[in-house]
Amino acid sequence: MSRWIGWIVRRLGVRTLLLLGLLLLALGSLVLGLADVVRGLDVALLWTIAIIGVLVGWGLAVLTIRWWVAGILASVLGFGIVLTRIGYLGNALLSTLWLLIRSQWWTISYGVLTVWNWLPKPDWLSDVSNLAPPDWAPFLTTFASLLNDLWILLTRVSNWFAAILQGASVYDPVVVALLWSFALWEVSVWAAWVLKRRRRPVLAVAPAGALLVTTLSYVGASPSILLLMLGALLGLLALIGYDLELRRWAMLNIDFPDLGTDVLTVALFLSLALVSLSAMVPSISLRDIFDFVDGVRRERSEQAEAVSESLGMERRLARPKPGPLDEVRYGGLPRQHLLRAGPELSKDLVILISTGDLPPGPPALVAVDGRAPPSYYWRGLTYDIYNGRGWQASQTEIKAYQAGQPIVTTTLPTQRIVRQEVVIAGDKGDLLYAAGSVLAVDHNYHVGWRSYQDVFGVIVEAKSYRVDSAIPVVSEEMLRAAGSDYPAWVMARYLALPDTVPSRVLSLARDLTATASTPYDRAVAIETYLRKFPYTLNVSVPPSDRDVVDYFLFNLQRGYCDYYASAMVVLARAAGLPARLAVGYASGYYDWQSARYIVTADKAHAWVEVYFPQYGWVTFEPTSAFDTINRAPTAVDLTWSEPSEALEPAIDWWDVSAWDWWVG
Repeated sequence: MSRWIGWIVRRLGVRTLLLLGLLLLALGSLVLGLADVVRGLDVALLWTIAIIGVLVGWGLAVLTIRWWVAGILASVLGFGIVLTRIGYLGNALLSTLWLLIRSQWWTISYGVLTVWNWLPKPDWLSDVSNLAPPDWAPFLTTFASLLNDLWILLTRVSNWFAAILQGASVYDPVVVALLWSFALWEVSVWAAWVLKRRRRPVLAVAPAGALLVTTLSYVGASPSILLLMLGALLGLLALIGYDLELRRWAMLNIDFPDLGTDVLTVALFLSLALVSLSAMVPSISLRDIFDFVDGVRRERSEQAEAVSESLGMERRLARPKPGPLDEVRYGGLPRQHLLRAGPELSKDLVILISTGDLPPGPPALVAVDGRAPPSYYWRGLTYDIYNGRGWQASQTEIKAYQAGQPIVTTTLPTQRIVRQEVVIAGDKGDLLYAAGSVLAVDHNYHVGWRSYQDVFGVIVEAKSYRVDSAIPVVSEEMLRAAGSDYPAWVMARYLALPDTVPSRVLSLARDLTATASTPYDRAVAIETYLRKFPYTLNVSVPPSDRDVVDYFLFNLQRGYCDYYASAMVVLARAAGLPARLAVGYASGYYDWQSARYIVTADKAHAWVEVYFPQYGWVTFEPTSAFDTINRAPTAVDLTWSEPSEALEPAIDWWDVSAWDWWVG
């Protein structure tokens, strides 16, 4: 290693290495700034792009080619590098090249041996037997797969631009990473080429500085990271100025001492001093520039706002203040709503639920076409805020509803209304459990709203109740065609992730979904990946200084539903899919004689719900111990019955109003 480093120093020279180091330091300001304010970008990816871009730009400047030729070469090379890295195409590309070389060699060998067999030979030279023709099928298959992945990536970019041209706001993390990485590549190549060929540091760093200032201003972030770029620029000015003076003195045959070390020391000292002064007196330096750009930002159009949001540049939302339902609002996982060493499960009866899908009786007599009763998820709460250690809900507004009063007046055509009769066993609190989205309850009840169409949970003070709820009935084909035209409130709340999520989690989400052509396929790709992890209740407590999802994905790699569901929601959001964590109970055991679902404590569960335009929240099951959700590929089964009349209020004989009616 030391020999290799010594060879590089001798080959390039100390001054060249210092120039490259200062240039990377200036670009590092852009790297850190973008990683901090643009959702889905990680530092490792950006540093890789910047370093390779600088080396390519420097190398092109050394070559004696025209500037426009260098620009075309750099852009084509950069597009290929960025597309390969973001699209996770490296393995497929290498496999394709290897199969191509092998097939070509096989073809040449086959041709040579065929000619050999054809030529006349002495008796002591024999023909080659068992000569098989070249097989190009593996190469063609791999090449077709690579082209398909490329087509999917380019289609995602095309769809993103089409949405932008229509004035829509659409966030696709793969497209965002592609665009920002390519922009960073261009400014990195430009900076290195101009610095080497033109020896003009300000012109070299100007595009990177403009990009950083504009980005920070759009999101309202602190401009302090610009000080790093300013300090590096001052160092570059000092070194380049000294080199130019050396050349001028050499041309004039002026004898001069070697002041390189002294100049470097003074330059670094002055750079540090000026940067410190700029930080202490921002009114005369960075703040003026930043405020000017910020003023322009405030006057931007709605279309420009949509573009900035689609590029991942969003203002950070303030932490919500404590509100109602605090007892269950903080910590959003089943079994005390906390990630801990392991769940304490039991077979104690929790809920009895009947849905009216089938009448009571033996399966042979009551089953429709031999089908089993449908499986449900009995939802209690949904959580929207991931904090690195678990889940919590945004501030809610509690609204009271009369018995039978509907929460919403309309449902989607693709939703099926299910009427459930629920009996709560023992003292399990007042939280209502139902399949899908609650529509109405036959007792007086309270709903915790995060916002319109966004329910946190429902409270009903009754040990038995009837509840109508809506569940989506959709096929895979319908979900693939749903698109990504999400409502603004869905994007604002259900794509949010804390800044503390490690970059490798974001990279994993991007790698898993880069070549998935639709949001549904991306969700399935994440679900399939997580279902490979083994299920166990015997897990250790996550370290207090670790992000829970990162710990599960890269260290633990096993666990129970809390971990699986949390990981899928975080990965889905990182992949641009609005997702939330739902908690409640799995379907339970179906008793044919009573036509009821028997739900015990060990069925406490956490799962994932992903939002699809036109269809609402759709359930996904990433936990490997539970069956995958069986969705019809194309046709949708709507043969299950629905209630024919509106839900009537239950008569509680001990209610005051009911008592007055009874006696008088």
